[in-house]
Amino acid sequence: MAVRRGVTWSNEHLEIGLPDLLGLRLADGSRALIAIYNKKQPLIRSQAERLLLPMHDRRDSLLPEATVLVWDTQHQRAFPLTPGTELERLRTSVTGLAARYAAEWRAAS
Repeated sequence: MAVRRGVTWSNEHLEIGLPDLLGLRLADGSRALIAIYNKKQPLIRSQAERLLLPMHDRRDSLLPEATVLVWDTQHQRAFPLTPGTELERLRTSVTGLAARYAAEWRAAS
């Protein structure tokens, strides 16, 4: 097991810090890169995807070929980035959220 701290992801609008990430080798020999969600409010897929994309983008530099997932510890649910995930749709969504946040931040400053 390895813990990765201080990992960041950025695009043209924003740089964000990712939560601590766990790297695990599973019993079958595969690897997983995991972000822990530990809140009372249940995590939903659309929220998890906002973190899965930055994790996916950084995966090869952290733990190549690992399955990327967010683990909701309070509700015992895993949200993996599955092979069928539409990465471009997800990228458009995350980029839009980052642009909106950056614009709101600039307006408030």
